[in-house]
Amino acid sequence: MELYFIDSSKMELTTYSYEHFDVIIKDFGYEKEKNVDLHNYFDWANIRHWSFVYEPYSELELSKLFSKTIVVRESMNFLIRLKYNMPLIQVNSSYLKDMLSNLCFETGMGWEAISVCGKYIIEFTDGYEYLAKSNFKIRPT
Repeated sequence: MELYFIDSSKMELTTYSYEHFDVIIKDFGYEKEKNVDLHNYFDWANIRHWSFVYEPYSELELSKLFSKTIVVRESMNFLIRLKYNMPLIQVNSSYLKDMLSNLCFETGMGWEAISVCGKYIIEFTDGYEYLAKSNFKIRPT
């Protein structure tokens, strides 16, 4: 597996497949968006959430926008679904704060994550809108 923008020493490859992410979110009571025209993974209609537009191809903008902006009070791990041909990765929330822009560069088409406990979800939509959405606060700086 080749990653170009993510420091693989800060993450762990899991045994979960890309497709297994659907099972994990369902087990925690989240639904997938049924309307494909919305370009969301999660069905945000019934989830209190925060969102903002991001510029995916400006490294300076992404670094400024995402540097230490996740407001998760406890340390926990997130399962992240990146690319179709790779398993889910697991990253600690303390490192996730610093790698958001790298995740956007790595996928180029959006990505999703859920905390291992199921309490928090986050999504960066694909090129249709370039929206960051989460059920916890992300503060643009």
